[in-house]
This record gives sequence, structure tokens and C-alpha cells, in this order.
Amino acid sequence: MIVRSCDRSATRSCLPLGDGAGGTANGSAAAEALVALVADRAEALAAGNEMAFVGLLEEADATSVAASGGQTTAVVGVAMPGRIVGASVGDSGAILFREPLVDLPSGQARKPLLGSGSAQPRGFAVEWNGEPLLVATDGLFHFASPRAIAAEVGTPRDCDSTALRLIELTRLRSGALPDDVAIVFVRMVHPQ
Repeated sequence: MIVRSCDRSATRSCLPLGDGAGGTANGSAAAEALVALVADRAEALAAGNEMAFVGLLEEADATSVAASGGQTTAVVGVAMPGRIVGASVGDSGAILFREPLVDLPSGQARKPLLGSGSAQPRGFAVEWNGEPLLVATDGLFHFASPRAIAAEVGTPRDCDSTALRLIELTRLRSGALPDDVAIVFVRMVHPQ
């Protein structure tokens, strides 16, 4: 379980998320390599061009993630005043909570994953006015209902509490999680 959340009054938020492929060796190492690469390039990527994120994922597929010996999904991007831009591969997702809901990586290729050497990243760009943004692995989206997710996101509380409550939606009666869950949750805070 990984949670990265923030109530943002800053101008930009970097959105790195990777979910190592289960059933393949070194999936966790692949996800970690991806997040490290995004962190290393965050300043350069802050310019906000979705093609830069597509290029980053193509590079990761051919170099650092490939070198890990594993495969991973990816949703990477930046949220800044006025817009969100990024790119994605795999079955992790990103939803902008407004009417109607915006599925940022809609139409992305589920396979091949990063690290395969043949991933097909898809860029996205959308206008953003500070609505809640949820980036998460399939462990959330497959095991929690869309209605329950929307209810948690729509309840006023700090982002860390919201992220932890979202994870609890997936917990089995035994207390275990059916899949790993990683979340990046951003809600813009407007200075008063």
C-alpha cells in the first residue's frame, strides 16, 4: 500500500504512479525505477507538455525500467493551474472528479507494459480548475465500486484521510487487501 496525497496550494504537483506487474519477476523494481526516473526529471517535465511524458515512458520502456528486469503500468503527469498533462500505459487509472467525470487515460493500451520493450504510451491533456484528481492502481479501481470511490472523494476532509479511506474500500473481511493499492490524490486548496 502506497499513498501519496496532497492538498495543494503550490503551483505544480508531479503525479508518478507505477504498479509492478504481478506474475512477472521484478515488477516492484520496475515500478520503483519508473517513479525514480519521474522524480529525477520532475523539474524538466514541469513545463507541461504531454509529449514529453510520452517520450519519458518510451525511454523508460527501453532503458531504466527495462533494465530492472520487470514490467509495470504507469500514469505520470503534472497538475498545474489551468491544466493536467501526462501519459499512461497499462490498467492503472486517473479520474478527474467533475461533471461529467473525466477518465484521463481513456483508451490507453493495457498491454504491452513498460519494461517489455514495446509499450505504447498514450498522452493526455485536460483543462483543470482544481477539481479532485485521483490517480490509482487497478487494486482500487477493480475492488471498490465507482459510487463508493466518488462518495469518499466528495467528502470534505484532508487528502491523506481520503486516500486512506479509499484503500479501506478494497479491504476484504479478513482484513487483507486483494491486490496492492497505490494512490496519488490531489485536491487544490484555494487560499482564503
